[in-house]
Amino acid sequence: MMKWAVVLLIALQATTVLSSERSVYDFGWLDADKEIYVLQNRKFRKKSRVFIGLTGTKTTSGAFVKSFGGMLNGGFFFTENWGLELFYGFKSKSINDTFSSVEDAGVIPFYKSIESMFGGQLLWSPFYAKLNTFNTIIYYDWIFGAGFTSLNLKDNRVAFGPTSNSNRNAEDVEEQATGLTWSTAMRFYLTKMISLKIRFQGYHFQAEDAQGNGGTVQTEKLWFHQYDLGAGINFTF
Repeated sequence: MMKWAVVLLIALQATTVLSSERSVYDFGWLDADKEIYVLQNRKFRKKSRVFIGLTGTKTTSGAFVKSFGGMLNGGFFFTENWGLELFYGFKSKSINDTFSSVEDAGVIPFYKSIESMFGGQLLWSPFYAKLNTFNTIIYYDWIFGAGFTSLNLKDNRVAFGPTSNSNRNAEDVEEQATGLTWSTAMRFYLTKMISLKIRFQGYHFQAEDAQGNGGTVQTEKLWFHQYDLGAGINFTF
């Protein structure tokens, strides 16, 4: 008798363990107007949808200038994980306290700044997640990008030499360059159309570096690396 009781208990346990997947996600006991989203089922989708975005940016690199700007970007996701993006950005710079301190010592430091940029990236979005904050669930994508960019640059090479009114006020030299760019961004969804984003983007390019002494300027091609941190808004259609 005991042996049959054990067999029956094991059979009942096995029946419970082997319940169908449908029964695991059957939320019929909730109110009819309640919606339940599990992580595997995306609430906000990107496939076959176009997006445009606006971003305010601050340059986090560069020893001698402060630089703020904006960026307009737009693109298309042809799958849930892969897409393309085009972007255009501009910046406005001013010298910082470090520049002024070096200038007060009798020399003018060299800087090179990005004035504007245009480019494209291949986008990869492997991570989709949700953040539960009390009674609010925030859904977000983590997106990576890599591509090429064309850059408008300016530097102050003509201002080298002993400090004087003439070289301090000299106009910056313009230069064009092409380079590599990459980005990482998080997109936080407010609605199916509107999302907020945080974006970090790097630019890597070859341009002329300058050194001067007594008004004589020598230049050579070197790699430069600049990085921007930004926040903005996206619209998906």
